[in-house]
Amino acid sequence: MRRVWIVLGVSFLALAPLAGHALPSSVPAQQVVDRVVAKVDDDILLLSDLRELGEFQDLLEGKAEPANKRLDELIDQWIATREAMAGQFAQPSDADVKAAHAQLTKELGGEQAFAARQTQAGLTAAAVDRQLRRELFVSRYLDYKFRPASQVDADAIQKYYNEQFSAQLKAQGQAVPPLDSVRGEIRELLVQQEISEHATQWLAESRSRLKVEEFLPAANQTNQ
Repeated sequence: MRRVWIVLGVSFLALAPLAGHALPSSVPAQQVVDRVVAKVDDDILLLSDLRELGEFQDLLEGKAEPANKRLDELIDQWIATREAMAGQFAQPSDADVKAAHAQLTKELGGEQAFAARQTQAGLTAAAVDRQLRRELFVSRYLDYKFRPASQVDADAIQKYYNEQFSAQLKAQGQAVPPLDSVRGEIRELLVQQEISEHATQWLAESRSRLKVEEFLPAANQTNQ
């Protein structure tokens, strides 16, 4: 299952258009600065989009997914973004992006560790904020679209507590807190899982109705 952007608590995951634009005619033919990696209906996705997403994944997880999987993610982003913008869904504010950046910095070990990882990944500060803004926008829209249909009952919470939560803590030699003290956290975790499942199904169905052409060379699908 491809990654779905559930970063509502900003614990990872101007909105840059997900679709690129044709190169201006003034660029000399011998100076190749970008190229199309996919067409989605009448829009295009660029190699620069693919590379920047890979650099962002490297920042978050220490490595990038293969190019074909990143391209799938870009197409998913395109689908969600197109529908969200058509419905005039609110863009993340600058304050939202700043808060996401601060949270990510904390999770990656503080300012110095974050700066080192950012440099290693090859990302500019502007690129980090662009990716954060994009993921916030998509994840919030998916939450808005699918949370009402993502209901979790008491039996599901009890089952997760018994079969997974408690078992994991016991395996680690830790005390298991009473269910009532963690009920809210378990409910939200299960709701997020439901949202992810609904979103994954919707994205696959939406993609099946689109005209998608991909232009990744087969030999280079793991290293773009």
